[in-house]
Amino acid sequence: MNIKALFTTLMSRRKAFTGVLLVGLVAGGSVAHAIPILTPTGLSAGSSYQLVFVTSSTRDATSSSIADYNAFVQTVANTAGIGIGGALGDVNWSAIASTASVNARDNAPIFGSVYNLNDQLVANDSVGMYDSFFINNPIGFTESGVFLVSGLVFTGSEGNGIRSSLEGLTLGSTNVRVGASHLSAAWISAAQRPGANQGNFYALSEVLTVPAATVPEPVTLTLFGTGLLGLLWNTRRRKTTTT
Repeated sequence: MNIKALFTTLMSRRKAFTGVLLVGLVAGGSVAHAIPILTPTGLSAGSSYQLVFVTSSTRDATSSSIADYNAFVQTVANTAGIGIGGALGDVNWSAIASTASVNARDNAPIFGSVYNLNDQLVANDSVGMYDSFFINNPIGFTESGVFLVSGLVFTGSEGNGIRSSLEGLTLGSTNVRVGASHLSAAWISAAQRPGANQGNFYALSEVLTVPAATVPEPVTLTLFGTGLLGLLWNTRRRKTTTT
């Protein structure tokens, strides 16, 4: 058996193992759902960005404390593996929401480009997010990367990210301003609904940085080389025995 034949054999065994692994993962439910995209594909290493999602779980909007809503979206992110100790390390998330004393744009400030969890640009900057009638793409996707159809999101805010104090529609009020997560317009201010109802919330990440390009892991290369040497040794031993 020559080197090329050995390499082909080793790769076929590797593919078979990979296939078994994937079948096992699907059977166990680990890859049977959408996967959130956490690093935008159009950015180069070292670039900064922020992520935004709409929560798949809901809660009421009766509290007047912004800390309660920040804790809620952080818990949702942590559970999905994109918060503290998650896929990107320790990432803090804030609710895009306004109470009577806090504006959404201050609680969840924008420092650059913002992407949803489907690798789509939502806004280039704070002006594009809070001071424009349209955002580039709907926020739309949940912490798991699943599109939320017709999600009514508690924001307590007007279109510019300022609390709806003149109308008494902030979080903690009897009626609260809501946005539409599936729309580019009216994403933050579309209607109002009772604060005692259940609703979704938007979550904005802290500033993140695109990591440097990864290289093959030394362990992977070592295992591959060890497997190749093992096949060579077995082949040589069989030839020696035959001779």
